[in-house]
Order: sequence, then C-alpha cells, then structure tokens
Amino acid sequence: MFNLDQDPALLLELETEQLKTRMFTKQSELPEGVERLQIKEIIFNKSPMFVPNIHKLDPKIAEQLQIDMDVRLQRLAFIKNNQTEISKAAQDLYRNNGEQKRTNADVDQSLYEGFMDNADKRIGEQIQTLNAESLKTFHPKFKDEKLSELLIYFKARNYPESLNEDEQENWFEIVQARVQTGTNGYLPIDEYFERINKMRESHPEKETLWRQLEKYGESFS
Repeated sequence: MFNLDQDPALLLELETEQLKTRMFTKQSELPEGVERLQIKEIIFNKSPMFVPNIHKLDPKIAEQLQIDMDVRLQRLAFIKNNQTEISKAAQDLYRNNGEQKRTNADVDQSLYEGFMDNADKRIGEQIQTLNAESLKTFHPKFKDEKLSELLIYFKARNYPESLNEDEQENWFEIVQARVQTGTNGYLPIDEYFERINKMRESHPEKETLWRQLEKYGESFS
C-alpha cells in the first residue's frame, strides 16, 4: 500500500537503489528533509482505519483527519495513469532484497502468510485451554518455526508470569526494538511524541486526551 501523504511521482523519479535506501533505512539515519518511502503492508488487525474506496470517505471525517482530498485524489490518479511503470518500480524495489526482508520479518506481521499445518492447528487449540502454570512447562514442536516465537508473544501478552528468564529477555528486546528504533515499520517512541505534539497544536481543546496518550507512551520509556 502506498501512503498518499507522499507524492508517488518519486517512485518514477528516483533510481531503484535510491528508493531502496529510503525504504530500508531508519528515518533517524536518513539526511534531514528526506522522508522514508511510504510503502506499507496492510495488516487488518493492526490498522486503526482502512477505507478500501477513497471516494466513500465522509468529507467530515476527512476534514477531522486533516486529509486534503483534492491532493490525495490527484496522487491516486497519477498512480492509476502510471500503473505499469509504478508496478515495475515496486517489483525492482524488493528484488534482491529477499534476504533482508526475511531478516527483518516480524512474526506478528507474517501471521496470515500461508496456511497453518493441521498439527500446528491442534497445538494452537490446546494452547487456548492452558493456564499460566501449564504454559510454563508447555514446549510444543511446531512445524512452522515462527509459531514458536508467536507462542512467546502470546505468553508475554496474556500470561507474562509464564515466561522463563530467556523468554523474558527475548520479549524485552523485541519490545525495545519496536519502541526505540521502530524496527519492522513500528512507530518509534520519539515519533509517537512528535505526532502528539503536532495534534496538540491543531486541537488544543483535547489536552486531556494528549496527556493520556503521553502517559501511555511514557510507560514504554
């Protein structure tokens, strides 16, 4: 998915290596004034709002979200008119980057990739019946390796007391990587606070909400 907050013309103006730099480099490591390439993977259970047809977006909602519909529609038209060239640019962007993509892959984001083996499904069903104490000694052998890591995520989010020392350390490193550096496309904490400040300037009347969001962010610091 391409974020229409960004001008899609750069997909055709920049060389493939330049696009890769913008795509796979952290924002903090890019030169000042250079923005990361806004190509994102849609994960429906993590998307706060997704409108499949931009023409159906209520004008009042667009205004509340400060979305300039005229600009967005112009950019959408550019993509449609240059669909073949842009598709090739996107394919070139990921070509020869397979290893990097696998290295950076987040198991949360790969949850719906492929089909789950029946044996793994049965293990998943069994996990749902276990309590924290039982999970401490439950070490299934999944056919899909990423499910072993997902089990740690499940335990950390629902039964943190069931994690052993190694799992606690693993989970801590995962959370810190997401929060501090924005690993795998997550919003880093510094950008989180920057966005709050920008929204505060636009809507000072919602100060109570901004303070609540800041307090939530501080819990990760």
